Amino acid sequence: MLPGERLSKDIEHARRVTILAIFFGLIAFILFEALRGHHFWNKIKAEGNLWNYGSSLIYFVAGEAAIVNGFLIRYHDRLARDKRSVWNWIPWLAAGAAFTYFACDEMLTIHEKLGLAIEQSVPVIHRMMPGHADGLIMAVYAVGAVFFSIAFFRGKMIGGPAKKYLLAGLVMIVLAQTLDFLPKSWYINHLPFRETEELLEVFAGWGFTAAFISSGALVITRILNMHEADMASSASGVTREHT
Repeated sequence: MLPGERLSKDIEHARRVTILAIFFGLIAFILFEALRGHHFWNKIKAEGNLWNYGSSLIYFVAGEAAIVNGFLIRYHDRLARDKRSVWNWIPWLAAGAAFTYFACDEMLTIHEKLGLAIEQSVPVIHRMMPGHADGLIMAVYAVGAVFFSIAFFRGKMIGGPAKKYLLAGLVMIVLAQTLDFLPKSWYINHLPFRETEELLEVFAGWGFTAAFISSGALVITRILNMHEADMASSASGVTREHT
């Protein structure tokens, strides 16, 4: 096996182990919280509890992974001297900032507070959608998510695993937001877990994190392959000079 092939396999192994470790870490967190007793379920919507800290953390990890990917892609494009791709890294930084903001929103209830402020400032919105004005903020989030998803799937530094993880994350977050708009009494007796919405949000964050880790692994592999090709080319040039 060539050194480059062995290195690629090692990176792929590290990618899978990291994603699985995060997944089982979330499972352990959920079991720990669930075993705290029924009082936890009664406080779940109050925010600021351990569940929301966990959700916030996984979205923060996703944001930081996106930012790291941005710098990796910038470095890759500089190595490749691809002037057409000079701005490819900017959307990743924007995505990283967005996910970091979502992490803060999850714990600090920012969009709920903004929704309340909108209702108080615009009476007509309060009459039309009392208690649900924060849905307008979520609509803005959704539009941004659509544009990011289009850019993500069209990107050249993605790869099949990253696309699958991102798609899974998007499906779960859409389902979570759908449940959020429905009265809890409509579905609470028909789902296996009382707080299915929160479970979906947590695992959506894991899907996004896994997608960004997979993209980062792909970029790192390509960077190392480029360095290996440069070293092989240099060695070949030195050999020809001596002969």
